[in-house]
Amino acid sequence: MFRCECYESVGGILPLKYGGEDWCAEVMARMKGWRVEAFPELKVFHHKPTGAGAGVLRYWYQQGFMDFSLGIHPLFAIVRCLRRLRARPYLACGLARLAGFVWANWRREARPVSKEFVDFLRAEQKQRLRDFLINPLHVLSEHFGASGT
Repeated sequence: MFRCECYESVGGILPLKYGGEDWCAEVMARMKGWRVEAFPELKVFHHKPTGAGAGVLRYWYQQGFMDFSLGIHPLFAIVRCLRRLRARPYLACGLARLAGFVWANWRREARPVSKEFVDFLRAEQKQRLRDFLINPLHVLSEHFGASGT
């Protein structure tokens, strides 16, 4: 959900080749000074499992392309892939995402976002990584609840 003023200030939803339109709009909103908030207490039911249309490994491979196209920091991409090692099929999802990221980088895929967008996103990600290294339990409780699960 967006406030009309926020939606207009970010230029609406940018269609992206590899997906991530909502994530891109969220980052752009933060760049413009808007406060972005998540509501983890809201329950969402997916009628189709993630990646069911194209196959789960193909889906995660494409997620690596999306990560690269939006300019995430390489170290953040690795951490993101490590978190996916727990997803079924075990190990394969994280490796597929990392392979997509590496292949997109090797191919020098075009990025549909500005250098300012990439710089802003990477600065946020580096801060999140620093915060985790300084106080991992606090970061885990912020993202996964008090139990750290």
